[in-house]
Amino acid sequence: MNLVEGPRDRLGRYPMYLILIAAFVIIYAPIVLVVIFSFNAGRFQAFPLRGFTIEWYQKMFSDPAFMEALQNSILVSFGASLISTAIGFFGAYSLIKARFPFKDTLSSFLITPLAVPAILLGISLRVYFFSIGWQQNWCRYNYR
Repeated sequence: MNLVEGPRDRLGRYPMYLILIAAFVIIYAPIVLVVIFSFNAGRFQAFPLRGFTIEWYQKMFSDPAFMEALQNSILVSFGASLISTAIGFFGAYSLIKARFPFKDTLSSFLITPLAVPAILLGISLRVYFFSIGWQQNWCRYNYR
């Protein structure tokens, strides 16, 4: 077991950092652009920006149909969150405190939606990294 990190070990991390940064940019750049364009004075979402304005927000909040839809969305989301929190609490409490047949099976069934995406992501990343020539070792990536 090598506890001292050498230059090759540090260099092996940089591609992973670049992939991480690229993933964040790909995920968050559209959101940032939408926010920037929402304050654009021009009618179309294009560069160069025509100026700073909150006109679009004023129009949105002055529209009665939008305000009614917003009110309905808030009421439905509040009700759904209350009901789902209550069901989740009592379900979790009963899984911890109660004794009944097939308790372990039910617990496994309920945890499956949380576990499956992580397992699929791990498998797909393993296949991808193997296809580009990276083989995972215990401590670092080896390049062929």
